Amino acid sequence: MDAWILRTTEYKESSKLIVAMGDEGVFSFVAKGMRNYKSPWRSLIEPFRHLELKLSNGTLPALQEARLLTPIDSAAASLEVMSYMGHLAELFYTLRDTIAFDKLYPYWLQTLPYMSVDPEGYGIMMEIKLLYVMGITPVFDRCVACESKERVGFSIADGGMLCQQHMTPEAITDHDLLIGIYQLYQQDLSTPLPNFERARTRRFVDQYFEYHVNVQTTARQMIRGVYNY
Repeated sequence: MDAWILRTTEYKESSKLIVAMGDEGVFSFVAKGMRNYKSPWRSLIEPFRHLELKLSNGTLPALQEARLLTPIDSAAASLEVMSYMGHLAELFYTLRDTIAFDKLYPYWLQTLPYMSVDPEGYGIMMEIKLLYVMGITPVFDRCVACESKERVGFSIADGGMLCQQHMTPEAITDHDLLIGIYQLYQQDLSTPLPNFERARTRRFVDQYFEYHVNVQTTARQMIRGVYNY
């Protein structure tokens, strides 16, 4: 089976507990003796690695074999990349019970090579795609209150566009911002990312996640330190 490593923690005297995700969801296993200096897994089983695994049976399986599937890009060790990888890993883990991993995981593997090129842009794009696989996609094509095709502003609380009749004072009316977010939702990896206002889009995504799933990651603080927003 192949998996992407979300986190590792010390387990008993010399082992580590590994949390990973695959197309069937999030799971845990033990890498016995991994903290020993001679362990072949000591430098291999790290967060944000894409690996092929062979595990034993049982409720908490033990690692039997592992090999790297995606080569390690030296650019992936930058603070910007690690910040966004950590942020997304926290989201995947925290929201694991609401995510359709059979849809998310293949797309995430396709996105991984782009994360070292533009972690901010593709990281934000991935968060918007995550809303889709959770079933809480923002509605852009109609008024969420009455189904009217008139669209004046976007309400984060209502999860979509509003017509003039149902507009609220806090609704977002910056159409350039909304167009950029919609383009990211529709983004195909075969084409370059569109130009979009990154700071405002970042704030929009933060507010949407906080309101609808009540999630803020600790890695988001690191991102704020890197990008100053």
